[in-house]
Amino acid sequence: MKATKNTRNMFDLFCHNISDAFIKKGRIDSEDREIFAYGISRLIVNAIMIVVFTIIGLFFRHLLEIYVFLLFFIPLRKFAGGFHCESFVTCSVASCLCVISPIVINTYIDYIPAFFAMWIISGAIIIGLSPIQDHRKKLSAEESLVYRKRTILIFFFSCITCIIAYILRQYVIFKVIIEVFGIVGLLLVCGYIKNAVKK
Repeated sequence: MKATKNTRNMFDLFCHNISDAFIKKGRIDSEDREIFAYGISRLIVNAIMIVVFTIIGLFFRHLLEIYVFLLFFIPLRKFAGGFHCESFVTCSVASCLCVISPIVINTYIDYIPAFFAMWIISGAIIIGLSPIQDHRKKLSAEESLVYRKRTILIFFFSCITCIIAYILRQYVIFKVIIEVFGIVGLLLVCGYIKNAVKK
């Protein structure tokens, strides 16, 4: 635990050093230091995770499912919000489990009506609850409205893609997109419960 904390501190220091370098060059204002450092950390972490996910996809020989999942999950998750892990390690492990889940589900579940049921239930949750904010990222009323509109727009676009995939009998893509809805819906419910408990 101590080693993990030290690694995290070193990583934060690295990101802040990059932020300070940009401030010295006049690229950003000093008051934006924390925001810029956070953005750098997210960029690095996301790049590392994409590499890890690609390796997972190659290892299991399901690279298509991984990339389709990420393509639809990342934007929907970004604006819908939901449950967030408190530590970097648990977040990384949870992310890997989310990405692996389509491979497992597609391997063992092939009952299409079950996916339609998941689509309806998770869709109702996404439309009904989003966005669910995290205590580390509070949203104003205006931001919340923007996030909600973008969530619904992304969900609608994903549904259209899902319908096209089903018509063209691209059932792998069809199922993965619905699995994205299911996971985002689950994260929204967990985030809603977490926020309610903290109140």
